[in-house]
Amino acid sequence: MPPDNLIPVEKGTLKKNQDGAYFIQKGDEITPVEKGTLKKRGDDFFIVSTSQEQDYIPPVEDSPETPSRSFEDEALRKASIFTRSASPNLALGLAGGAIAGPPGAIAGGFMLPAADLMTSGYNKMVEGEGGFEPFDQMPSEIVKNLMSFNGPKPETTTERAISAAGDATGTGGPQLAALLRLAKTAKTEGGKQIAKQLSTAPGTQMAVTAPAAAASSAVTEMTDNPVLGILAGTGVAIAGGGFRPKKLETLAETREVFKKQATDAYKRSDAMGAGYNAAATDDLAQNIDGVLISLGYNKRITPAIQGLVEELAAYKGKPMSLKQMEQLRIIARNAERSDPKNAAQAGIGGGIVDTIDDFMESTVQTQLTSGNPAAMEVLKQARGLWRTNKKLELLEDIWFRVENKAANYTQAGKETALRQEFRTVANNKKIFKSFTKEEQENILKIVRGDIPQNFLRFMGKFAIKGPVSGVGTLGPSVMVTDALGPGAGAATAAGMQGTAFTADAIATQMGMNNVQKFQNTIAQQLGKPKTDPMRAITNRGLVSALQGQQ
Repeated sequence: MPPDNLIPVEKGTLKKNQDGAYFIQKGDEITPVEKGTLKKRGDDFFIVSTSQEQDYIPPVEDSPETPSRSFEDEALRKASIFTRSASPNLALGLAGGAIAGPPGAIAGGFMLPAADLMTSGYNKMVEGEGGFEPFDQMPSEIVKNLMSFNGPKPETTTERAISAAGDATGTGGPQLAALLRLAKTAKTEGGKQIAKQLSTAPGTQMAVTAPAAAASSAVTEMTDNPVLGILAGTGVAIAGGGFRPKKLETLAETREVFKKQATDAYKRSDAMGAGYNAAATDDLAQNIDGVLISLGYNKRITPAIQGLVEELAAYKGKPMSLKQMEQLRIIARNAERSDPKNAAQAGIGGGIVDTIDDFMESTVQTQLTSGNPAAMEVLKQARGLWRTNKKLELLEDIWFRVENKAANYTQAGKETALRQEFRTVANNKKIFKSFTKEEQENILKIVRGDIPQNFLRFMGKFAIKGPVSGVGTLGPSVMVTDALGPGAGAATAAGMQGTAFTADAIATQMGMNNVQKFQNTIAQQLGKPKTDPMRAITNRGLVSALQGQQ
């Protein structure tokens, strides 16, 4: 039997509370550990107590709490812990999907996390209550053992965070795949929209899943406060989503929505007699002839205009439908963009587009083939689509020019080129006035930025991208070198450069996000359902943070 100052330590998990005191946790049983030095004799651990004076301390074998491992062994161990945790949820999600389709995949992924949460809740309820025994193992642990996942079990805070990350990743993968499928195949339109919202930004959702669960687990264990853990995990997801790279696909998607709505509008206009009569067609042809003359049309110099001239000649003296007018406008716009080096051709094509747009905006009842007032209402609806189309074309032109300018640019160079293009729009009173107040505010935000973005952009100017930009780092690093030595000076320079490049990247992404927001406002004019990526990412972060509590 050991002397009084050698206190046996019961086997279990060694933990530390918020007051700095250590204790052993075995299931729900907690045993305080007296302060002292941890020693090992054979397979048993002891504390050499510092609270009692002893003249003699028998020799004991010093040993670390956990055996030392090589870097490769440690990496393999952590990878095995992650895989062991991810596999059951992944398997159940895939099995649920195979049995019951997307709903089954969603339910299967949640099966073990829900069972663990209920078990944890039960254990909390019966803690300290006589006659009720808490469960020694979580359902997920039992399933892992049954599935022969006998890999290493987490022993430290870091390893338990990795295990939580694996749990969340195994759940998230099948669920997001199922939601993406439901967004296209759900029986009801409402179901499709819900699935589409929940599956928005799937790449970012998967990217934040593991970090959110790991942060929740680690913070909860270090603070012994589940609420702080959940908030930390959700916060990690929000931070990851706030500066995510966004795919600017809204333009192409919005164009498809426009095409469908325009087709429906043309059918209604034909049925209601909302096309133009022969006299109106001749008025339009006369206006276009004026553009051709004033801008010096010559079929040899501006060959792409020739097709429009021939098409216009075929319409003279005849009624014209809205669809035919749009086709005439498409020919003019294609001529405008066909050859960037042919300024004369681009000028004539753009002039004809503007002429057709002005004619459409100024149409009166007497120019329509029908005297029915309902025909004018149909025309007004078509005008709304026409205006939205002009905004889409402006965005397409901006991106066309930016892609040409910034073909060899970084993301920051592309964002700068976009800002310059939108500055041109803001400075053109006629074009700028055609946008709604909300759209104007979005354009100005793209051009001017806001206080956080501009501060980060200023910090990014210190990033070394050339001989001049490094001057801002050189001064402080030299001063620190003189005061503290070359090592401290090099660390200062490295820290400043890391901060500068990070600030520059964040400011660039904020600028790109402003462009995305502007495009979204255009899409919403067509009734295109709006999805909120940050809401979906926050939801995924919360789910992952809750899994980190297991």
